[in-house]
Amino acid sequence: MTKATQTFTYADDGRLIKSVAADGVVTHWFYYPTKGGKAPSAVSYFDAAWSAEVPSLSAPAIASGVPRLLMAEFQYQPFEALERVTLNFTLYGYPDKPLRGMANTPDKLLTLEGADIANLTYAANDETVEIRIGRMTGRDKILVRYQTTEEIPPVPKAGDAGSTVGKTVVTERRYWGRKKPFWSPPKPASGTPNKA
Repeated sequence: MTKATQTFTYADDGRLIKSVAADGVVTHWFYYPTKGGKAPSAVSYFDAAWSAEVPSLSAPAIASGVPRLLMAEFQYQPFEALERVTLNFTLYGYPDKPLRGMANTPDKLLTLEGADIANLTYAANDETVEIRIGRMTGRDKILVRYQTTEEIPPVPKAGDAGSTVGKTVVTERRYWGRKKPFWSPPKPASGTPNKA
């Protein structure tokens, strides 16, 4: 009979900060300070063509007794002492005004496929050390997925006095070097009319 064991590590205030699964997959969680702050910048991994679209992720200050807000989740499979393959690297950003009915819920998610934390040992053991984003060995580009959640305020519903309708819009953009293939509309061939 074999036993599978998963271990968990918690900070003094009860925050989950590390997990090691039975298959060896390691997950680290990093948090914003209680006074709020900014997440590490991924500007270096966006091509200059998208510089105006680079998101700035942050979190507001939180009240005493409120759990600290998650800033980043980093998951990897170790192979040798100094080798690992990133499985997930996601950064979270929060609105200054909470989403309706969803306090402490992020409105921005930035997932970096092919990225690594260059100073993982230091950042994981000292929360005052800022995470430095790097590329995985052998990767020249990083696929960036940026998801935003936006709330459209409620407006009166037509034909139904007293009722209102609001909307939550989730948008995902993807970037790969100079390419933004999932969101760029196709250009018509030269001499071909662009039909609406």
